[in-house]
Amino acid sequence: MRDLVTGLAILKVNWDRQGTDYMENFVPFLVDCLRALPRDDISLIEVSAVMQERFGLELPLGVLKTLLRRLSRRDIVSLAEGVYRVRREKLPEGDLLTLRQAATRQYEAFVASFMRFHADRLESPILRETADDLIATFLEDRSLSILKGFYELDPDRGFDNEAARYPLNAFVRHIALNEPAQFEFVVGLVKGTMLANAVFLENLGPIDRGFNRTKVFLDTRILLRVLGHAGSDLQAPYVALVSLLYATGAETCAFEDTVKEAKGILEANARDLRLGGRHAYGETFEHFVQSGQRSSDVLLHIGRMDSDLNDERITIQARPQHVVDLTVDELKLEDYLQDKVGYQNDEARLHDTDVIAAINTLRRGRAPMRLEDSAAVFVTTNTALVAAAVRFVRDRESGALKQAPLCVGDHTIGAMAWLKQPMRAPDLPRQVLIADCLAALNPPDPLWRAYLDEIDQLRKSGRVTEGDYEILRYTADAEQVLMDITFGEPTAFSEGTVEQVLSRAKASIREQTEAERDEARSTAANLESELQATRTNRDTLATEIRRNAEKQERAIRGRAMKWARRTRRAVASIAVATLIAALVLSLPKPIGSTAEHVPSAVVFILILVLALAGLASLLRGGSVQTWLRQFELWVQERATRTLTEWTGDAPGDVLNAEDAQR
Repeated sequence: MRDLVTGLAILKVNWDRQGTDYMENFVPFLVDCLRALPRDDISLIEVSAVMQERFGLELPLGVLKTLLRRLSRRDIVSLAEGVYRVRREKLPEGDLLTLRQAATRQYEAFVASFMRFHADRLESPILRETADDLIATFLEDRSLSILKGFYELDPDRGFDNEAARYPLNAFVRHIALNEPAQFEFVVGLVKGTMLANAVFLENLGPIDRGFNRTKVFLDTRILLRVLGHAGSDLQAPYVALVSLLYATGAETCAFEDTVKEAKGILEANARDLRLGGRHAYGETFEHFVQSGQRSSDVLLHIGRMDSDLNDERITIQARPQHVVDLTVDELKLEDYLQDKVGYQNDEARLHDTDVIAAINTLRRGRAPMRLEDSAAVFVTTNTALVAAAVRFVRDRESGALKQAPLCVGDHTIGAMAWLKQPMRAPDLPRQVLIADCLAALNPPDPLWRAYLDEIDQLRKSGRVTEGDYEILRYTADAEQVLMDITFGEPTAFSEGTVEQVLSRAKASIREQTEAERDEARSTAANLESELQATRTNRDTLATEIRRNAEKQERAIRGRAMKWARRTRRAVASIAVATLIAALVLSLPKPIGSTAEHVPSAVVFILILVLALAGLASLLRGGSVQTWLRQFELWVQERATRTLTEWTGDAPGDVLNAEDAQR
């Protein structure tokens, strides 16, 4: 409860005084990662890897892209040729890793001083591990008192005479009275502890109000990326997005028209591959070429698409029939989208018009304020389409500013789903995590005083619950995220690798003419023929290895999903049978007369199970279906990891097993 009060107080003060939400806590970490990039062009895949390496943070690409858009509006990054670029002259000064190293040295000196003090004054030497544990316990239990004493200029505050319970008391009190410089470091530890607890308050369950079985319809590009037809680098974040939506109660779907459009793109790719495709382009075509796939391989992908989507928990549905009273003026919508988006392809414009009208029909005339309460929403990577759809409804309907949009960006829905889950702390030593939070966030003294006042008020109210923290964390951020979609910023490509980002930039500014080849290029062309045989063999081998690896990965993932589904069904069946038995045995006679023939211990256990299930639902919130979905994803993750470990030395085992099942 102490951490909960502190976390809620910091959220409230930050929002009320600065208008900053929970996601803003991660902006300094993102800025530091941008500074560490070897080039100015931004690839979120590279940024994600740097953030994991430097700080142990795993943020979904949707969250990173949302934060990147904020930095764009603050002029820290620029948008040119469809690519985000770092403006290094605008980056704030300071390197978080340098500050971490300085804090680590101070911490080591502090621990050494405490161990000497313990041995000399208390006449009891202690081990380093014990010293770390004592410091951690002291910080968790005495943070507020020490910080209040520091700001109230009362160095005795926060200390008591329970030396046996808090052996660190005497040492910290000694330096508070005699060594002000070192005591300021202790105050820094206290602040870092409070900030870390506020940001990584991970002992909470997921927010009760997940997506209320909202149908999330995915656009064509997202479907192709989920299926891996744009490469594994682009597949991973979108598979994670689908899993995150599934875990929070949403149903991921695709209209038949969208699937047809996706198949049409692959059909064009197959034709271009068969004819040579010298002038073809696009992320799917480039992936097929780089992975060595032939026209026949792509045709197989088309034939398997429906079943592959089902394996990814994406349901294909027909568009609802038009209902005059429940649809928008599609002719006006089509003209509006053409004007704002600037389609080059008539079929794409008609598809988007039909899909947005279909979402409006599925909502049956309702205008929910929260996206989670909407019957349906369309998710796309096209930010221009999102902004146009929002403005079209806003300009024609009163109160549209308050209703959930018909269409949102992939990063928007990803960020909102992420906010519904507890944030796990990085796998770092506690003192490193504390140092990182203090270096990155480091609120000024007036804000710390406001935190302490708010903590006192919340404690006096006695009404703080986990739900308060969850609601404020989600609601404030969701409001900011949904407001972003009305800005209508130009579409930027940042999800791919650096090479893919640069390739997209070059494609968007295609030059009309090529510079003449110089003498050096001509010489290189002559050498190319001599090396061609070697390159061909090397590329063929590399392609085969890559295709085998991707095939094995798909096989492992498919088996893991099957195991997870079977396990979930088995657990569900056992749970239902147990609850039915408990209910029957708890009924009064004569209905429950069967209980006379059942041992009393069994009856007691079944009734206890029924009571515990009800109590867990009351305290934790959420439905049994939600628990089972989360359990299924957990089993899938563990099964994938286990199969990957088993097949590390025998790459063909899973493939052979998969073929045998077929």
